Amino acid sequence: MCYNLTTTMPVYTQEEHIILAIKAIRTSQKKLSQQHTAKIYNILQSTLSDRFNNQLQRQQTRVQDYKLDPVEEQTLVQYIIDQDIRRMPIQLSGMKDIADLLLVLYSSKPVSKLWARQFVDTQPTLKTKFNCRYNYQKAFCKDPEVISK
Repeated sequence: MCYNLTTTMPVYTQEEHIILAIKAIRTSQKKLSQQHTAKIYNILQSTLSDRFNNQLQRQQTRVQDYKLDPVEEQTLVQYIIDQDIRRMPIQLSGMKDIADLLLVLYSSKPVSKLWARQFVDTQPTLKTKFNCRYNYQKAFCKDPEVISK
């Protein structure tokens, strides 16, 4: 809860509204309906109902779409970083192969084609860099016409 500078009335966040609404339902002498309480506290009735029934917030739950466990993901990230330190970076197809090998243990479906790309995007410690081939003939050539081609 934070206070507005112009008034002394507290400014509540959405989460605090939900908590206050649940407390009002549980402690009220008169039976309050969830729909009426949601209207009073200016929150969605479905959100209040879910939270009243001890359902976790979407932010606090792990999405079902993740193929690997958090421990397996962290191990894979550490392996990728170790290989990069050794100057042997893993390609996206190699990451996909490692994930498929881990999923074979659980007899689960293999990961999709774009899984490795999405995995790198969701991991803040990983980045991709595409390299182009080094042309040695241009590097050793001193003729400016050949270099410009």
